Amino acid sequence: MIVNPTPQGWEIIFQRAHALLAAKLAYYLHEELRTDESLWLEMLSSIAEHDDGQQGWKGKNHLTEAGAPKDLTQQKYNLEQARSVVSESAQKSRWIALMASLHTYHLHHIFQGDSKELDAFLEEQLDYQKSLRRSLGINKEASERAYTIMRWCDECSLVLCKSQIPPQGRKLEIGKLPKNTPRFIFQLDNKFCITPWPFKSDSFEISLEYYSVEQLVFENDEELRQLLGHQSPEVRRWQMVKR
Repeated sequence: MIVNPTPQGWEIIFQRAHALLAAKLAYYLHEELRTDESLWLEMLSSIAEHDDGQQGWKGKNHLTEAGAPKDLTQQKYNLEQARSVVSESAQKSRWIALMASLHTYHLHHIFQGDSKELDAFLEEQLDYQKSLRRSLGINKEASERAYTIMRWCDECSLVLCKSQIPPQGRKLEIGKLPKNTPRFIFQLDNKFCITPWPFKSDSFEISLEYYSVEQLVFENDEELRQLLGHQSPEVRRWQMVKR
């Protein structure tokens, strides 16, 4: 989950909703920044599903020690979950499996050396990626270029979900898309701009569903799940415009 504190309690965004927002951004990307058009639908699927396989609602998986909803930045890696994400992706297509493996490796390699099991998993992913590239007939450069798109859309979505855009038109760098050009996001007059503009349309709207929670602490995951299950989501919208 993505958890933002509010004056009343918490704003909760499911990671699958964040991933869908990332896919919406990818959908509007200019054709010159995309991967091979024959794989673009699979690329969108990869981005929309890159946060699947989250831990089940049991015990206190989604809570801090104090009982507050736990933000994704407070989660320690879970190798069982990571393996599940990569394995399930392979049931869709080799391309989706490759993107899932690259993303899983990216998220976990910063912990390299933490355990022998983790190090073995990372080596497995590198070998798996080589095998998938060979099977697909593509080189490492092409796969990394495609993953750059997923990572950029993921980072941009997180910035929006976490409301991290600075005020007063100040710019925030949000990484690079293919062609290695840095991109910056900023806000003017309740409209959101990215420069250089990477999209095919000069303006479009994207949206996200989230939940507002006033209860501050919970006994267990089930109590939080029950509360969220009885609430209707709210919708946040962003008007993206070229400036």
